[in-house]
Amino acid sequence: MALYKLIKPGTIFLSAFICFTSTVRADPAHPDSLKKELHYGSFTKQSISLFPFRDSYQKYFSLFSGVAEQTYRWDRWVHVRGSRHDQIGYSIDGIDIRSGFTGEPVFFVLPEALKSMGLDKEPGAWVSSCPALFYQHIKTGTEKFGISMSAESDGFTPLYQKKIGTYSYGFKNITGTVSGPVLTDKIRFFAAGRFLHFDDHFRKFWDGFTFTADKSVMREPDFYDNPRTFKEFFGTDTIRVKPGNIPAAWSDKYDLQAKISADFNPLYINLIGLYSAEKKSINRYPVMNLFNTGRIPLIKKESYLVSMQNFYKPSRFFKGSLKINLFSDFLQQVDPLFGDNFLLYADSAAIAQKGIDVNYHGEEQGYFKSPYSFYTSFGFIFNVPGDDITFFQKQQETGLTINLDAELKKGAHIFKAGTGFDKRTVRIYSVKGYDRNIKSNVAGLCNYIYSEHIDKSTDISGEKGIGINQYVTTFGYDGLGNPTDKSSMAFDGPRRPVTIYGYIEDTFKKDIVEIYTGLRFDRFSTNALVFPDPKMPPEPICRLGRYFQNEDKFTNAKPQTFFQPRIRMTVTLSSQIQMHVSWGKYAQIPQFKNIYATRYQLMDYVYDGYLHFNVQGPYAGAATTTQTEAGISCMISSCFSGSVTAFNLTSSNLLEYGHQNTLLQEDYLQKYPVLKNSGILSSKGLEISGTFYKNGFLLKGNYTISQVTGTSTYPMSVWYDNDYFETNPHTAILRPLEYNQPRMLNLLCLYKSGQNAALPVRNITASLLFQYTSGHSFYVWDGSVCSCCNTSDLGGLLLDYDPRCRGSRVAEILTPPVYTFDAKIEKSFYISSIRMSAYIYAHNLFNRKNILHVYWRTGSADSDGYLQKYHSFLKQYYPDEYFTLYNIVNNGHRQHFARAHGGDLYGHPREIRFGISFSVN
Repeated sequence: MALYKLIKPGTIFLSAFICFTSTVRADPAHPDSLKKELHYGSFTKQSISLFPFRDSYQKYFSLFSGVAEQTYRWDRWVHVRGSRHDQIGYSIDGIDIRSGFTGEPVFFVLPEALKSMGLDKEPGAWVSSCPALFYQHIKTGTEKFGISMSAESDGFTPLYQKKIGTYSYGFKNITGTVSGPVLTDKIRFFAAGRFLHFDDHFRKFWDGFTFTADKSVMREPDFYDNPRTFKEFFGTDTIRVKPGNIPAAWSDKYDLQAKISADFNPLYINLIGLYSAEKKSINRYPVMNLFNTGRIPLIKKESYLVSMQNFYKPSRFFKGSLKINLFSDFLQQVDPLFGDNFLLYADSAAIAQKGIDVNYHGEEQGYFKSPYSFYTSFGFIFNVPGDDITFFQKQQETGLTINLDAELKKGAHIFKAGTGFDKRTVRIYSVKGYDRNIKSNVAGLCNYIYSEHIDKSTDISGEKGIGINQYVTTFGYDGLGNPTDKSSMAFDGPRRPVTIYGYIEDTFKKDIVEIYTGLRFDRFSTNALVFPDPKMPPEPICRLGRYFQNEDKFTNAKPQTFFQPRIRMTVTLSSQIQMHVSWGKYAQIPQFKNIYATRYQLMDYVYDGYLHFNVQGPYAGAATTTQTEAGISCMISSCFSGSVTAFNLTSSNLLEYGHQNTLLQEDYLQKYPVLKNSGILSSKGLEISGTFYKNGFLLKGNYTISQVTGTSTYPMSVWYDNDYFETNPHTAILRPLEYNQPRMLNLLCLYKSGQNAALPVRNITASLLFQYTSGHSFYVWDGSVCSCCNTSDLGGLLLDYDPRCRGSRVAEILTPPVYTFDAKIEKSFYISSIRMSAYIYAHNLFNRKNILHVYWRTGSADSDGYLQKYHSFLKQYYPDEYFTLYNIVNNGHRQHFARAHGGDLYGHPREIRFGISFSVN
C-alpha cells in the first residue's frame, strides 16, 4: 500500500517534470523497433507496451479487422467475420485455452508478459478446427537477469466524487516480472505476477438520486398481508443512491504466469504454468439491493494450466513436437456469509449467529425463512437487510490434451502431420430460481432436505434424491453439492466430452507461387445424455409431480466426425505486391452449457408444458463453416504498406430454438422445445488495412465493411412472434443478426521519440486509439399493456426471451454509432541501468455516453416508452410516486433492463489512470 501513496497526480506530474528536464540518456529501445509492425498483422511486445488499455482480452482482439465486440447479458463477446462467439479458438504458445463450457478463453497473457499476439482468420489444418484463432505467445527468458515492476491507480478522487469530468473506480494494479538464466545459459526462465483490484468493477454511467418515501407503505408479496411503513423496515424514509460508483461491486484478481525454456540441442523443452484466482462481489441491481449490500453474491474463480512442450530438431529438414497439457477451471457463486455451505443460508441458528434478525419478515416457517423476503414500495422491490439473495451455483471443467506433430522439409515441399487428443470433465450444480430470477430457491431446497432428514450420511441416490431435482440442476455433483464420479437413479455423473483429431498438410513453394493444401479430421464425442429416439421420448415410470429419473431410458449422443479440407495459394508478383486466395472448411462444437441437460431437465421439457426459455440441446452437433477469402498486399513504399481482403463465410448447424415433433398420441406430447442445429448465417465483407511508419511514428488502421445475416439463432435473438405457434418455427429467411456491425474502424497511433529528439520530448512515448462501430442491427417491437412483463417494477419492458411479450415487429434499425478514444503518454528516464517511467492513460477520453443497446419498444436508450404510452391507464392504479420511481429507477438507472436482459445500455464512462514503473537489466 505504501507504493500506492506515490501514485498521486501531483507526484506523477512532478516526477514527469523532473524527467523532462534532467534526462541525459536515451531509451535504448530505438523507435525503429516499431518498424517490425510494418510487415505483420500481429502485434509484438514493442507496441503492446504502448497500448492505452490493459483490462480485457476483448479490447486487444477488437483491434483486428473483421472483429466485432458486443456486450450481451453480462458478457463481452467477440465475433470474427460474423461467426458466433463460441466458434472462435484461443491459444497460448500453441496450447488450447478455450473453455468448452463457455466458449471463452480461460486465460489471457498479462500485457507485461506478452511477446506477441495476433488473429489467424484462415487457420491451417494443424492450427485449429475453428474458422478464426486468437493466439498469444509468452516472453522467453533473457540472457541476463532482470526484473521489472509497475504500479497503477485511478485514485485521483474518492469514490462518489466527480473530478476531471469523471469518477475514480478504485482501480489498483501491481505487476512484476523476473527473467534470466537458471544455473546455465541453456536454461532460461520468465515469470510475471499481477494483483488487480477494483472498488467498482462495473463502471457505469450512474447519476444517483434521492427519493423520500415517508408516505409509502410496504407490503409483503403474495400470501402475506402485513403492511408496514418504509421506515419500519429500513430505518429511514429516504432512498439515497450515490452517484458515480456501484457499491459492493469490488473485485480482486491474482495472476501468475511462468515459462522455463531449455536448449539441449537437438532437444528443446518448454515448461509453462498459468494460474489465476479471482473474487468479486456481484451487485447487479444496486437500487434493489440498496439496504442489503452485506449479502451481495460473491463469484469465486480459480484456474490453472500446466504444459510440457518437447521439440526435437535433429536437422534443419525435420522437427517433431510433443505437448502435454493439464488444466482446470472452477467457478462458484456463493453467499458472502456462509460460502459454499448453502444449507446455512436458511438455517435460523446460523443466521442468528451472524446478527441477522430472522423474524424481520413477519413469520418463521419450520427450519427455514420464507423465500418472500423482499418488499415493495409503490411496486418497486427492495431486498430486506440480511436476506439471502444468492443464486448458489458452481461449475468445474478439467482437461487433458496431448498433441503430437511432425514436420519434414523435402525439396520445394514442407510436409506436416499430427494428431491430438482432448478429454474434458465437466460438472455443474445450480439452485434454480423463481420470480423472473430475482431470487434463488435455496429456502425451498433446505425445507426439503430438513423435512426428509437428509444429511451427509444419508443415501440420496434414490427416492429422496429425486425430490431434490425440483430445486437444483446438477450433474457431476450430488444433491448436496458434493463431487461425484458416478451416476445414480437421482443424479447424473459428470459429462466427459472427448475430441480426437488428425491432420496432414503440404506447403509447396516454387518461384513466385506458394500452394498450401491441408486436410483435418475431428471426431467430437460430447457424451451428452439423449433420448434414444427423440420422436419417442420414454414414458416416465417414476413420476411424482414433475419428477422423473430413469437412467436406462437414456443414452449417450453419438460421436460426430468432420473432414475439413483447406487450400491457399499465394502469388508474389514482386517485392512490393503479393496476392492470395484461400478456401477452407471448419467445424466447432458449441459451448457445453448449451448442450448439457440433465435427465430430469429433458423429461421436464417434454412433460411439463411447452414454453421453456432455458432449453439445452443435447443432440447438438458442431457448427460447420465454409470460408473463402481473396486479398492483395502491397508495400507501397518503405514507409507504407496496405492490404485489401474480401471474404465470404457461411455457417450451418447453429443452435436455435425449435420444436421436436413426436409420434406420441397425447395432444400435449406431440411436440416439445429443444435447441436444434437448424440455424444458418451468411457473412460477407471487405477488410482494408494499412500501416505507416516514419521517424518513430507508427499508424495502423483497418476498416471493415460487412453484412451478417442469419436465422434467429439462439441466443442473440429468439423466436419471432408470428413463428410461435408454427410446427417448424424457423424458415430459411436470413435476417440481420444482432451482433452485425456493418462498418468498423480502428486507428492506432504510436509515437516513440528518438535518441536525438529535443530534450523536452526525449524518451517520450504516446499512443492514441480511435475505434468506431456503426451500431448493430435491431428490431423494434410493440406490445399491448397485457403483453408486458408481469413483474410490477419491470413495467412495460418487452422481453427478448418471451415472444409472447413482443406483440408485433415495427421496424429494423441500427443502434447509434459508437465512438471511443483511448490515449496514453509515458515519459522514461534512466539512472545507471535502471529504467524508470511515469505515465497516464485514459479510456473513453471524451467521456462519450456510447449507446450499446436500446429498448425493444422505442429503439431508444433514454426511455422504454411505457409511461408515455400507458400513462392514463396506469394512473388509475398507481399514485404519483410510482411514476417518479419508474423514471429514476428504470429509465434513469436501467434496473429493469439489467434484471430482464442483463448488462447495461451504455458503455463505460471515462477512466483516468496513473502509473509508475521501473526495470533493471
